[in-house]
Amino acid sequence: MKKSNRIIFWLVDPFSKTPELQRSAALALHLYTAYGDCQIFPIYFFSAYLTGEYPLSLPLGLISEIKKTGQDKLNKITQNIPIHDLRPLHIVARPYISMRDSVDYLHRITRKLSSVELIVTSTHSRKGLKRLFMGSFAETLMLHAPEIPILFINPYWRRMSDLKKVVYPTDFSPQSKEAFLSFLPIAQRLKSTITIIHKLVFAWPPALMVSLDVGPFYEKAIESELESKKREGKIWTEEANKYGIKAHCFIDHHEEDSVIDSIIKYTKTRRALIALAAQSGPFTTTLFGSTTRSLIRQSINLIWVIHTKQKSNQELKHEKKPEASAA
Repeated sequence: MKKSNRIIFWLVDPFSKTPELQRSAALALHLYTAYGDCQIFPIYFFSAYLTGEYPLSLPLGLISEIKKTGQDKLNKITQNIPIHDLRPLHIVARPYISMRDSVDYLHRITRKLSSVELIVTSTHSRKGLKRLFMGSFAETLMLHAPEIPILFINPYWRRMSDLKKVVYPTDFSPQSKEAFLSFLPIAQRLKSTITIIHKLVFAWPPALMVSLDVGPFYEKAIESELESKKREGKIWTEEANKYGIKAHCFIDHHEEDSVIDSIIKYTKTRRALIALAAQSGPFTTTLFGSTTRSLIRQSINLIWVIHTKQKSNQELKHEKKPEASAA
């Protein structure tokens, strides 16, 4: 039987003291691979440090023993969870200078293997289940990931029988649209329906509007903005329709909610995969800010983060401007 050329990297820690983290990822992989054959490569990044600062090179014999023990633990984690074409555990053991170094190494691997379509990783916390463990490998991966989608899995994600419902939060920026278009073939394979959700951002607090007596003008501006976003949402749904995907757009114009509150409220009672761009435009912070990070911390849904090639407004703003040439 010919093996699939589609590859998924599962970043797993078989030695974790909380195996439920890894088991939750295994359940998500079981769900995803039901929609098509993939080769699943479980990868464990291992580094030993002297006094927590200086990396040590490990002897090959010790690495072999770590791999054997890790494979036994992984077998127990995936016991009774059928994952098609799960490959043997791969240990990456080298003297990393930092977690960023290990993420860069992963990036180099994915560049060589063009068929890697997804990276799967678990999130966990020190201070409550809803807080992503800052400083962890997952956090570093989130900040410095290659241009490959990442599926972040909360250990207590709301279980689903399929992935046919997708919620796509967006600010309608070019980066978000690029990510949306790249996700459509995936949604088509998953036979998903997509709800596009957009939060209108209000520039002025209501109390200020009353004090300045600009309420009527402001309401007219909001109505105009709402109609503009509805038209944009229709364009996006038509793009999804081209793939045979049913889609609709929901515009949240409640003044009291923040962007993250709007997304959390909408998805709180819905069993759905949340997909969104890692970068965004001027009204929503980028991956390096609060929105995507807060969503990963707070939501109990599966989170599919899509990296784009376009630069966000924030990134362009922080780029060094060329010096003016002398007259």
